[in-house]
Amino acid sequence: MITSILSWLNVKSTFSVPFVLFFYSNFAHMKTENDISFGNNLARKRKLAGLTQAELAYRCDFDRTYIGAIERGEKSVTVNTLAKLANGLGVRIADLFDY
Repeated sequence: MITSILSWLNVKSTFSVPFVLFFYSNFAHMKTENDISFGNNLARKRKLAGLTQAELAYRCDFDRTYIGAIERGEKSVTVNTLAKLANGLGVRIADLFDY
């Protein structure tokens, strides 16, 4: 895996493994405008429902930190995640994109 990351980055193997792991883990997902907008809307909907991140996470069978990462735009969501979030909030999936 490290070799493939190094070749993807087009660098020689002079970089240490910890550096490559740090680089990959911190820059593998760059925040996009869509991720940020979705996260802000999710936080707004969650607060309107009177839920904490921990409560929503429990309803969706997620870790609390995952909800926070989504709300900060650090994580993109899958269709399955969208369904769980909508169900946990008691809204339609389409309502999560009302921003």
